[in-house]
Amino acid sequence: MINVRNISKTLGTSLVLDGISLALSPGRTNVLIGPSGCGKTTLLKLMVGLLWPDKGSIEFDGQPIEPENVYRMRQRFGYVIQNGGLFPHLTVRQNVSLMPEFLNHRPPQTTDRINELAQLTHLSQDLLDRYPSQISGGQRQRVSLVRALMLDPEVLFLDEPLGALDPLVRHDLQHELREIFRSLNKSVILVTHDLREASFFADQIVLMKDGRIAQQGQLTDFARNPASPFVSKFVGAHGFEVAGVQSELK
Repeated sequence: MINVRNISKTLGTSLVLDGISLALSPGRTNVLIGPSGCGKTTLLKLMVGLLWPDKGSIEFDGQPIEPENVYRMRQRFGYVIQNGGLFPHLTVRQNVSLMPEFLNHRPPQTTDRINELAQLTHLSQDLLDRYPSQISGGQRQRVSLVRALMLDPEVLFLDEPLGALDPLVRHDLQHELREIFRSLNKSVILVTHDLREASFFADQIVLMKDGRIAQQGQLTDFARNPASPFVSKFVGAHGFEVAGVQSELK
């Protein structure tokens, strides 16, 4: 589905990504994780086509993502950012209708799609005509998800979508999101800094450090067969131990 080939990227004077290669399979949830500044969000933005690599290439469905085709490619992607990224002067309905209107979809088709996704994400109809400031943080993230799903994308990118929410709302949305991913059978690439959250969602976890991939696999792989002292320290910092990791995961 997505192949990252020997990507490097410098921002300012900092080398943010250093020769990363990664193959992401379709229909699976892949989670990028690591400490602040490790390059996970930059990698996500490169895959979405919001940034361009200094070196290397990214392919989607066998085609390189390039400036010439990026707008067409993005119509096959959905993108959710941490705080929702909703336009404050537009209602919920207007926010989620932006791309269908831009692509000249028929209004009845757009309305049907909004109603379908509102039901899927547990958004009540009365919220659709409110403004972002009039709904809660959890509701704003649901709206952002609806907007990302409006064009029925093949790949869904999420950049710390739950990071700004309080623990109870975050817990509920984690379970809802996982059920949505499973029911839609979408390819998902999610960025988080929380290893417990990563293990909850992921078919594959990609742990990054200093612009490189430190290890990829499942949490049990990291705990039982860490590739470096950094991996052991990262796992331990999140409250998991090499011995007894199974009991932590239940």
